[in-house]
Amino acid sequence: APRPCVFCLPVPVLKILRPRLDDAFLSRAYHPTAATDLTEEGRKVCEGNDMEYAKAFYGSWEWATEEEAGAVGVPALVVHGRDDQIIEAAAGEHLAAALPRCSGITIVDGASHQVMEERPDEVAGVLVGLLAAGAKDA
Repeated sequence: APRPCVFCLPVPVLKILRPRLDDAFLSRAYHPTAATDLTEEGRKVCEGNDMEYAKAFYGSWEWATEEEAGAVGVPALVVHGRDDQIIEAAAGEHLAAALPRCSGITIVDGASHQVMEERPDEVAGVLVGLLAAGAKDA
């Protein structure tokens, strides 16, 4: 996925655009059924992000190559919201296939990009399962 071109703009312009950028992110990052208090907390986090850091982050954003992912030597699991509109689930599936010690991908229904916030109990259950499986292998 390409870098968001809006972050090529000068920081003063990004500061002016911030409300629209925040709205665009939040509308895609949280599932429509997410609790209002959760999305309000997400807005506070967005508003606290320094636009200079955001510009630097997106300016250096690169996807790992298959070779780089293949070099990850630790057990892994990919958890992805089915309705993620920031990074599509197919990208998570591609990552899971590239990680050599990946136990698979869990696609969480009713969740978007902030799956760990939207469905914390389900994500925790998946992680506990990964840890339990690792304990058996030790």
